[in-house]
Amino acid sequence: MLYSSSTSISVLLSEALKNKIGSALENLAAKSQQQITLLTPEVAPSSSGTYPINLAFISRDVTGQSTKNDLKEPLLRFYDILRNSPDLKWVHAHSAGADRPIYPELMAKGVKVTTSSGANADAVAHTALGAILALGRQFKSLFESQQKRQWTPVLNNPHVHSFKNKKVMIIGWGPIGQELSKCLRAMDMDVLVVTRSPSKYQDTLSHIEMIGFEDLKSHVSDMDYLVLACPLTDQTRSLIDANIFSIMKTDSYLINVSRGEVVDQLALIEALQTKKIFGAFLDVFQVEPLDPNSVLWDLPNVIISPHTAGHFSGHNSAVEQIFIHNFEKYIHGQPMMNQVSF
Repeated sequence: MLYSSSTSISVLLSEALKNKIGSALENLAAKSQQQITLLTPEVAPSSSGTYPINLAFISRDVTGQSTKNDLKEPLLRFYDILRNSPDLKWVHAHSAGADRPIYPELMAKGVKVTTSSGANADAVAHTALGAILALGRQFKSLFESQQKRQWTPVLNNPHVHSFKNKKVMIIGWGPIGQELSKCLRAMDMDVLVVTRSPSKYQDTLSHIEMIGFEDLKSHVSDMDYLVLACPLTDQTRSLIDANIFSIMKTDSYLINVSRGEVVDQLALIEALQTKKIFGAFLDVFQVEPLDPNSVLWDLPNVIISPHTAGHFSGHNSAVEQIFIHNFEKYIHGQPMMNQVSF
């Protein structure tokens, strides 16, 4: 849709984002001879209880400490406004995924949803790389020895290894999987990628071995590391279950930087406790924040990360640039990047 100069576009932003990128949005609108109104969550409803919002940006400061399972202000206020904006056309999310329930709810009403996929892909991939290094070199045991002021060399530990020729399965071939693959191949590790359409890449990426989801079970038993870097979809929900853990190597590791629901968490706990796999790095969980009483906190072969794999000092700016890019595309009726489809 190309807005006419007589149309005023109302954009919902946090107060901080209005101050930070508002002028950039106004300049883009002015170049197209279009009017724009920047609104914050303090906007008052009409007498009928509705709001005049056309576009909205759910930025990191709006999400705040909220999770999918524990919504807090100001996110609750944003959701209320969006649900009561009959002229809402487009919502942009600061996250790489759109698996929060609000997004399919809005899309069912015809609202376009875009994400910030790619903004933190390198950070997430490098976190997964760091996890592989930490697990394979037993960094956790070193940290524990340091806390006890104990000099405990990892001599004769069969679980401390070099990484050359170790086998890594990456599930997901988005920006995260691609960056991680590059890093691992630079370390002479053997990479196997699981993706929905491996044939799509056979001509351009013939140097990377790829398989489809239907072949996962026949290959996972050979892997030293299993890295989850895929979006949460109907296909990937509970993809890694008790059956998968039962055929993985007992000295293998799981790294999850995707979504907690990709893994059957009870099956994971059982696999870790019974040493069906040797350890895990977990950045995401089925319910967040992770229950303080969860046994995962105390398992010696687990490293817990509080859904922070993608955070870095320039992340917010990278997300904002994607939104600004999409805003310019939107007002000119052009395709936006990272548009979600279910």
